[in-house]
Amino acid sequence: MYMRIMSEKISNLEAGYYEWARYDKGRAISTVKKHRDCIQVFKKMFGDLLVRQIEVEHFDKIKDILFERKLSRSRVASVIFSMKAFLYYCRDIKGYNILDLKKVKAPSQEKYRIVKTLSKEEIHRVIEDIKLMNHWLF
Repeated sequence: MYMRIMSEKISNLEAGYYEWARYDKGRAISTVKKHRDCIQVFKKMFGDLLVRQIEVEHFDKIKDILFERKLSRSRVASVIFSMKAFLYYCRDIKGYNILDLKKVKAPSQEKYRIVKTLSKEEIHRVIEDIKLMNHWLF
């Protein structure tokens, strides 16, 4: 029983996950390295948890912490997606009973991006530059 519990720790399942991701799923080496980095971020924040101890609240907390550190949405999403992929492996390949992964959400992308508009002077400069380029072409 003790051996089964110890084998449920993130650190004891990582190597098998990386090998599975690389060879069975055909992930690029760079992708596997990114997953390793992201899983390390999770472990640094919460420790080497048993996979069955990981809850949705861990993901909510890590989003808050990483956003407080001014990390980009894509970086935060990478950490979330990497951990979800790892937990899918733990559930589907290793057979561990884990949280419902449908409840784990990555941060949504910004819906509205600020569009910078050009001033009249900037527009005129662009037009003049185009005229100059056309002059040299013909």
